[in-house]
Amino acid sequence: MAHRLDRFQQHRTSTRNFLEWLVVAAASIVLAAFTVTSSAGDLPAGQMLRPVGEAIDIAQLPTDGWYRVTDKDSALQVQAVAAPVSAPGEEEAEEIDTRYIRVPGARIAEGRLPTAAATGIVLAPGLNRAFHLELAGRPFTLTVRNGLVYTVATGEGSYSFYVEGGMSEESALVAVADIDSDGKPDFILRVGDRELLLLSSFANPGLNPPAAVLVMHTDGC
Repeated sequence: MAHRLDRFQQHRTSTRNFLEWLVVAAASIVLAAFTVTSSAGDLPAGQMLRPVGEAIDIAQLPTDGWYRVTDKDSALQVQAVAAPVSAPGEEEAEEIDTRYIRVPGARIAEGRLPTAAATGIVLAPGLNRAFHLELAGRPFTLTVRNGLVYTVATGEGSYSFYVEGGMSEESALVAVADIDSDGKPDFILRVGDRELLLLSSFANPGLNPPAAVLVMHTDGC
């Protein structure tokens, strides 16, 4: 009897694993189809950089449209600047928490922007993981599907982003704030060795690409 129960349990486990594989495979096919039909490919390419020095030739960068974004306690400090360079006397800890973004067509908010209490939340790859958060008193849900699709649902509706190659990579929220002044949450997201800027004002129906991508090097820059 015990042998039959063991065989039955093995059969159930095998069947469950096979069904989970089918779900992942089907989801991948659906995601591929959505990616092809996404209208977000028409969006302008943004830029996101760390504070830079001699490693990057600043003269080769655009000279307008830059914003300095520093992650403070419970806020993002955003300021328009001429170029992405370290401020004189800037401490190393603050430099690590600083990014420079340039997204043509985006209405970037300046000043001290409230952030959601979500820093460091690990979004491990999974079939369907939902995180219930709040920004400036407004609740919203961030759902992560297979580490590839990030869907934000608010009281006004929902919008989704597609992160290429994210299925096998762990991701984490760096900061959540209304960066583009439309009353909806935006995200700085770390996925593997990349940081991604997800802007709600650039989200059209379907799956949308990040507004900007920063590739992290081994030294963290």
